[in-house]
Amino acid sequence: MREDIKELWVAALRSGKYVQGQGQLATKDNGTVKFCCLGVLCQVLVDNKLLDITVATKTGYLTYDGAGLTLPDSVVQFCELSENNPNVQFDGGLGGKYNENAVPLAGMNDYNENFPTIADAIERSL
Repeated sequence: MREDIKELWVAALRSGKYVQGQGQLATKDNGTVKFCCLGVLCQVLVDNKLLDITVATKTGYLTYDGAGLTLPDSVVQFCELSENNPNVQFDGGLGGKYNENAVPLAGMNDYNENFPTIADAIERSL
């Protein structure tokens, strides 16, 4: 992964600026936007004008370049990632659901690992 983008992403995850949500890159709930850790990456790219991404509002969620669940291909390529839902090393193992050496980020997020813990895993693994 590009180091400059990783630094921005982990800083955003630790910033407290983003409310954590599950199930989509970003959801809208009573006017509050909640983000998956992958959605934070997309939003960081949009906010910093680093990549021209189409953000669309659907009923209850947002899409980034048409993707709602995992990273769009445009983000994967720009950030030099290997997949749309990158795996990271995580000692918690998500209750045995995943091999601790290959935990998908969306899985960490949706199993309620907090953003700072996810940021630590990204720093170690990507």
